[in-house]
Amino acid sequence: MSNFEKIEAYTEGRMTEPERAAFELELQADAQLKQDYEDWLEADDILERHIGHQSNIADLKQILNPLTQQHFKIENAPKAKVVSIKKYVIAAIAAAAIFILYLSLPGGIDNYTTPDMPQAVVRGSEDLSNKGARLFNEGKYEEALPLLKEQASSEPSDAAANFFYAVSLVKTERYADALAVLKPLSEGESAYKEDAAFFVALSAYKLNRRAEALAFAEKVAEGSAYYQPSQKIIKKCR
Repeated sequence: MSNFEKIEAYTEGRMTEPERAAFELELQADAQLKQDYEDWLEADDILERHIGHQSNIADLKQILNPLTQQHFKIENAPKAKVVSIKKYVIAAIAAAAIFILYLSLPGGIDNYTTPDMPQAVVRGSEDLSNKGARLFNEGKYEEALPLLKEQASSEPSDAAANFFYAVSLVKTERYADALAVLKPLSEGESAYKEDAAFFVALSAYKLNRRAEALAFAEKVAEGSAYYQPSQKIIKKCR
């Protein structure tokens, strides 16, 4: 049985309890199986959230079929065997086609809403907080970082200053530094508590600290703007 056949049986509940237990042990020990499983979950999410209608699935098969034949020799498989649409998507991931599709659709683990940093109303010359906020809101996180760091350092009790500094650290892939700022925020009582929990989960996931990522992602409530991306982290870590 191939990896994808085992994954399909596992996710669709067609395994006995001993088979499920054996599969889960193999999932922890086999890096390739684990990667295939994560690819399957990504494909499943794309199909459920973005390609739900049968007409769209038929169109997708038409697009991906030549790629799967080219890279996986599916035309040589027995005609009676049906290859599920998930396998077409996963095949295209490996062929790089699905990566293009994925980038064009919302919903990936890095596709979350970045909040706008509020700016103070200042007359005359632009002050430190305004300049940092302007750069942050323009997506210039590397340029904003030293300004936001200075602001957060000068106002350690300011939850907003620390939160946006930490988000800049995340956006510039300084995940360990971000965790040091975000964890106290996620355990405090400010308005940024739940948002900080998501960014802790994301940073921990990027550092391959799955248990920590899962624990913080589970703190994000359903009403939060970060609930859906947190659920994606949960799905990847379980």
